[in-house]
Amino acid sequence: MESGKPRVEALFADIFVALDSAEYWSKNAASALRTQRVPHHSTAAKAKRGYLAYDPLGVIAIISSWNYPLAIPLSQIIPAVATGNAVVCKTSDFTPQCGALIEKLFAGAGFPKDLVTVVQGGGEVGQALIDASPDKVMFTGSVATGRRVAEACAKRLIPSVLELGGKDAMIVLADADLGVASIIPIAARFVYPSSVSSWSNRSAILSLPFAWKRQRSSASVPEAILRRMSAR
Repeated sequence: MESGKPRVEALFADIFVALDSAEYWSKNAASALRTQRVPHHSTAAKAKRGYLAYDPLGVIAIISSWNYPLAIPLSQIIPAVATGNAVVCKTSDFTPQCGALIEKLFAGAGFPKDLVTVVQGGGEVGQALIDASPDKVMFTGSVATGRRVAEACAKRLIPSVLELGGKDAMIVLADADLGVASIIPIAARFVYPSSVSSWSNRSAILSLPFAWKRQRSSASVPEAILRRMSAR
């Protein structure tokens, strides 16, 4: 609710996603992290043994976004903790209550004090996190800020993972199902008012004569889609 979502959308897109991440890692962390024997393909190395082992990195810095203030940070914090790391998470200054809730959840679940720390603030706090030289940085946000994060991490040789905004065009091919195609641009504009980075913000509709017969319509494909959108 703090981020402006309707209650049902907050449940399905934030809370349920976070719970699903917790369930997945509680069931699969042990098998995913199991040491694996790696066979050698080199004849000279046949007498040696190789293993792939997973060790904690240390402290993971997470700089998260405002649009999914529970789903995104928790889906990153949970596997980080499950693999033996500590986390310092800067949640968005637009959703401070969600950030406080995340720290409260880990403390209430009995995790060691300060294993998961949430810090609040703007861009200066995110910069301070990187300046502290964590062992890895995970950032979710805009392309412009992502570039600055990548540059700051590169100067310190800090591994980073960036999930940046999208908003590419939706291309509707001439043989597409108009009933399905007409739903997507509506959802892109009205589901959590266009604040989903994978939604499109423009559509390119290709119209070819054979598509008219396929759709059993005398109208062009663009007109048919616009008519269906208006009817919704």
